[in-house]
Amino acid sequence: MKIKGILIKPLGNGTGEITEVEVNKNNLDDYYSLIECSLFDVVDIDSNNSIYVDDEGLIKTYFDENDNRIPPKYFTIKMNALRGSRTLAGNGLVLGINYKTGDSVDTTLSIKEIESMVTFEDKEFSKTYSFPNPQFISF
Repeated sequence: MKIKGILIKPLGNGTGEITEVEVNKNNLDDYYSLIECSLFDVVDIDSNNSIYVDDEGLIKTYFDENDNRIPPKYFTIKMNALRGSRTLAGNGLVLGINYKTGDSVDTTLSIKEIESMVTFEDKEFSKTYSFPNPQFISF
């Protein structure tokens, strides 16, 4: 059974594509192929929709067509007031979710709604956001 989703694909330099896609809900290979990953994580957007993203997006090494190393590509998605916003690496696949069964279903969001929620980032994540500097103290 095919379900309707929306693919968010950052291209770098603050640009990206948002397109409607169909996936076979019983075939995770469709999810992996669209997200371009081998492991994914799921982030709730609202009470009816989730976004599937590359679980290793922050630690992957990416290369351009000339085999030059390039930084990961990011996008920020604004959710509701309770969930705030999240900056995510790599492609994102928006699907609906049936919380009673756990099944993926058609997204209830339109491309226009996703376009209003997404900002494609034009800087490297590590230069835009600061990471904590953990210190280990032995006792």
